[in-house]
Amino acid sequence: MTSNVFNNLPNYVSYNSIPAKEAAYSVKEAIPAVAAFPSKGNSNIGPEYDVVNLKQKTKTKTKKGPVKTIKCAIASIKKFFSTIGEYSKGLFKGIKNGAVSGSILYTGAKIFNYIQDKGAKKAAETAGEVAKQVKHLPAPALALGAAVVSIGAALWNASLNATERKSDIDHRWTGHNK
Repeated sequence: MTSNVFNNLPNYVSYNSIPAKEAAYSVKEAIPAVAAFPSKGNSNIGPEYDVVNLKQKTKTKTKKGPVKTIKCAIASIKKFFSTIGEYSKGLFKGIKNGAVSGSILYTGAKIFNYIQDKGAKKAAETAGEVAKQVKHLPAPALALGAAVVSIGAALWNASLNATERKSDIDHRWTGHNK
């Protein structure tokens, strides 16, 4: 018993079976920026099809004049020192903010632990039991974590500032096109 389910489907043509001369546009017209040439009898593609070579052409370096060379050298020096300046400002700001936030968290955790111990001792005395050991907040770990996050955020911001400064220097000294 054979099925006739697929007999009424329309015939779709794959992209490899349409000759180039029947297409609305040839590859040479569709992609004028790349080199298109007829194929040399590939097994999958007949000789009437176009083949496209999509390799990038290497740019040739244009020689800069003496003024442009001097301007680029000055811009490079300015970008170097502005980057160092932004990162050092960010590092010192991160250390300062990390020290402040770390010391606040450390002190707060120590105070919390002290109050928690005192409350546990008082509760044990009133119940007539021995005071149980309570879980403490890890004050040094909290302080260190706050300092690391603060320094990381400051360096991230310094990176963004350095990129912006370099972009401004490039715009002023070398223009949009290098």
